[in-house]
Amino acid sequence: MKIKFNQIQDLNDARYASSALSEWVGFTLNQLPISKVQEIIGWCAGPKLAIELTEIELLDTAISWCTILPVNTLECKAESFSFWMQNIPNAQNYEWIVNSHDLHHLNTDNFKEIPSVYFHFLPQSLEQVTPEIIKTPNLIINISNFQSNTSILASLSPELISIDCVPETTLGEKNFELTTELFEALDIF
Repeated sequence: MKIKFNQIQDLNDARYASSALSEWVGFTLNQLPISKVQEIIGWCAGPKLAIELTEIELLDTAISWCTILPVNTLECKAESFSFWMQNIPNAQNYEWIVNSHDLHHLNTDNFKEIPSVYFHFLPQSLEQVTPEIIKTPNLIINISNFQSNTSILASLSPELISIDCVPETTLGEKNFELTTELFEALDIF
């Protein structure tokens, strides 16, 4: 199973992602200073570095991050994919993750120009996560909203999942208990 951790906020998130043998650690553009991202990835070997591209107004920042950081993967919303592809230097050389709440936006014909693309489905209800959807090639399913449904998720046997990083419960402390229970049910831990 491949796992992507979304919105890495600190070293605790990155270490937890590494311990889960995640494929990707995602940093949202401009959520942290680039120096903090460099520090975190310096302590976290293994997962691919994904930059989660947000507002198109941050194009210069995105180019800077791609230049300075060892970025493997770029991630954006389906509706802004063309903009990022046209404006990020050597965009076709990156692995891409394209996000949508609607599978119709993830028509694979729209993304033929890039050799490595994953589609990141952000379902709004667990009913949208059907066995047929799970079998879609290169489809990463965000399971953050359904972590407490461990038995249902385990029965679906997803091959590609993503999970949002947990917020701090108190300053400097995080509770990964729910995520750990889910990963145990999915035989990750």
